[in-house]
Amino acid sequence: MANEYQWVKGEREQLLAKLQYLSDSELNYNFGFGHGTIKATLLAVANEYHESFGRNDNHNLHDSSLSDYQNHLSTLNFNDVVQYFKHVDSLTENQQTHYEDMQKCISNEFRHIGQIDMMLHLIENSDRPLAERTGIREKVTERQNMRITRL
Repeated sequence: MANEYQWVKGEREQLLAKLQYLSDSELNYNFGFGHGTIKATLLAVANEYHESFGRNDNHNLHDSSLSDYQNHLSTLNFNDVVQYFKHVDSLTENQQTHYEDMQKCISNEFRHIGQIDMMLHLIENSDRPLAERTGIREKVTERQNMRITRL
């Protein structure tokens, strides 16, 4: 079980490294699949892990609860998402959970990572490639005339 979690954690860390270069409008753009936006999809994954632990111990992360993330999407930022996943990693290391619950969370996270990869692909095809931005560590602040059609 620990191997599967380490594998998905590694994939997540690679994905988060790419996502740090996205603008707020890119993180919040509704693609019409997954949980709509990249940020909402990531928060849904973190929330599912948190529910599998049976806790709501987010007092040190943000003034809003992860379990109520849908009502706080406008106030949560990328750094909050990263902190939620660090908290999930900490809980995973320090707590024994039911294998079936964790296996379901890991499987769902892999599925959502695939959806976010598709969202990134759509962004890259509509604007200057993300690879160019990451190479020079530049963040595009806003997107004008984003051309993405729903699938």
